[in-house]
Amino acid sequence: MSTDFFKRLISAPVPIKMEALRALRKSPLAMDIYTWLVYRMFTLNVGASKGGKRLVHVPWTGLMMQFGSGYANTPKGLANFKTNFRLRLNEALLFYPEARSHIEETKDHLILTPARLHIAATKRRG
Repeated sequence: MSTDFFKRLISAPVPIKMEALRALRKSPLAMDIYTWLVYRMFTLNVGASKGGKRLVHVPWTGLMMQFGSGYANTPKGLANFKTNFRLRLNEALLFYPEARSHIEETKDHLILTPARLHIAATKRRG
C-alpha cells in the first residue's frame, strides 16, 4: 500500500459493518460486493452533496473484469457471471437494505443512485 493511498484511506474512511463481513465470510464475492457497494454509495453521496453525479452506470463487463476473473470472456461467461453476481449482491443487500431500491439493472449496466448510508457519519476527533 502506497503512502498516498494510505493517507487517502485515513482522511476519508468508508464505514462498513464488520458483522456484515463476518456473516458473509463464506462467500468472498459477497464480501467484495458488499464493500464495493458501500464504497460506491458513499462516493455517490459525497459527489451528489457537492453538486456532482446523481447516478452512475456501471457496465456488466466492467464488473466482470473487477469481480469475475474466473469467467470466460464470452457471452456465456458474462451471463454466468451476472447470475452469480446477482445472487451475491442479494446476500450483500441483506446487510445494506437501504441500497436495494437504488440499484437498477439493465441489459448492459447496473445503474446506481445515492442511497442513505447504513452507518451514520460521525464527527471527526482532533
